[in-house]
Amino acid sequence: MGRQNSELRRDIRQSGALLGELIEKTEGRVFYQKIEQIRTLAKRARHGDVRAERRLKLILRKTQKPAMVAKAFCEFLRLSNTAEDVQRIRLLKQGAVGLENRLVGLLPRLIRKNGKQRVVQLLNDLKIDLVLTAHPTEAMPPLVRRARQILAPGLLHQNSEAINRSLEILWNVPAVRGEGPSPLDEAQSGFLVVEHSLWKTLPRALKETEKILEFSMAADWSPFLFSSWMGGDRDGNPFVTAQMTEEIRGKGREIARRLFCSELDVMKEELNFSKASVNFRKRLKLRSGQPYRELMDRWISQLATDDLAEADFMRELQDLRKELMEQGWAYLAQGGVVDLIRRLKTFGLDLLRMDIRQSSDIHETIVDQISAKKGFRYRDLSEEERIRFLKMPVGSVGQSGRSLKGAEAKEFLRLAKVIQQDPHE
Repeated sequence: MGRQNSELRRDIRQSGALLGELIEKTEGRVFYQKIEQIRTLAKRARHGDVRAERRLKLILRKTQKPAMVAKAFCEFLRLSNTAEDVQRIRLLKQGAVGLENRLVGLLPRLIRKNGKQRVVQLLNDLKIDLVLTAHPTEAMPPLVRRARQILAPGLLHQNSEAINRSLEILWNVPAVRGEGPSPLDEAQSGFLVVEHSLWKTLPRALKETEKILEFSMAADWSPFLFSSWMGGDRDGNPFVTAQMTEEIRGKGREIARRLFCSELDVMKEELNFSKASVNFRKRLKLRSGQPYRELMDRWISQLATDDLAEADFMRELQDLRKELMEQGWAYLAQGGVVDLIRRLKTFGLDLLRMDIRQSSDIHETIVDQISAKKGFRYRDLSEEERIRFLKMPVGSVGQSGRSLKGAEAKEFLRLAKVIQQDPHE
């Protein structure tokens, strides 16, 4: 543990010293010395030095740049937090977590206990729906997140250029937001998690599982679904309107289309040859000498105009995989094509499935108005009858819905129409 802690201390000292050099260069030596004086006094005061504590309070009361002083210590704490995150990654790479508590140890243990067939069946049946959310009081500006994304690998690989670049970003951006994030800001934070982490990790994790199992799961196997409350959580947030929900869903689709197009651009270079069966060409209406490239160019064009249905995309991807397998190109079929199928199964073309939350009081009051105009009370229905009623198309509400009074009721109906646009609902 001594060596492991020394690496963490080194990272904190190194990044802290570089931050100090940057502060001195940009704000002047006098300000830098003031920060160092405050830091030294705070350290002594924390260890019980009463005189140091009194002097520290006096200096802080008289400081002419309190916001800048606060920012200096805020950024140092951010550096320390990032260094601790990097240390956790380093410990995982060094094997600090025993194999028995990792996938490579867990799956063989389950197989020994339950048999391989049973474990495979359990994995086939497994459904994990992870819901991403963000707190509306989140204060970290987006550019700070970007700086930390640069800093973390810089510390991990001791890349001084990356560390200094991240520090220059941190020092030049406000320490906190000037105003609270909008629902769209919150959603974009979730989209970044998908784009920079989950998108790449998901297919690798699934293939690592197959490798440990020594068994190939179905091409569309993925136990994961990713949903989002961001843009859908209307309970207590007046800024989440039907219009905002629609805008956020559109932004998610835009990012998903870009990610799929990026993968297809790579795949079409790998599949830039002509051998394909007549049936495959006819079924997918492919006429050029490079049928696979033609197919992927068509997908890219359809995605660019949001003119590709998710079900059609999945069916045609499965057709492509089947054709490659029948041609004897198993590695091509099981490579990028399967990765794309699994991403489509997990993320869909919306990137994150919208999880709508509505205050039960508002919901019940409005739906009760609609049902009353049809001659019954929603409140009096059984749970099964309520579900059946709520699944009715918005159009079937007809005049009952259109005649509802009040802003809340009309907003509710606008939201219902947005929800109906989601192919998963």
